[in-house]
Amino acid sequence: MPKSLVIHTYRWIVRHDELGKQYLFDLGACFDLPSDAIIQTFDAVQDSSSTIYLVFAYTRDGIRSNALVALPFAPSVLQAGVKLSKIPGSWTFGLAKRIFMVS
Repeated sequence: MPKSLVIHTYRWIVRHDELGKQYLFDLGACFDLPSDAIIQTFDAVQDSSSTIYLVFAYTRDGIRSNALVALPFAPSVLQAGVKLSKIPGSWTFGLAKRIFMVS
């Protein structure tokens, strides 16, 4: 199981394996994002049980943003070919600058 996770723009994250080695992982593929999608802003929280809560906005045209709210997941499920669940719906709005979750 990875020790940590850092999200970069575009659709990739940097993960750390058990030995601390970094590698790129295509988070966009887990949510079936289009290949030209650029993640503009995100908020992620990890609770004491390591469950990750993630929300992000992405754009394809630099004019409009789409929001995606992931259902909570464990870092261990982030594997190539795994599709993660999201809250159903489609939210498109003007270009996002910032996004955050409130509990």
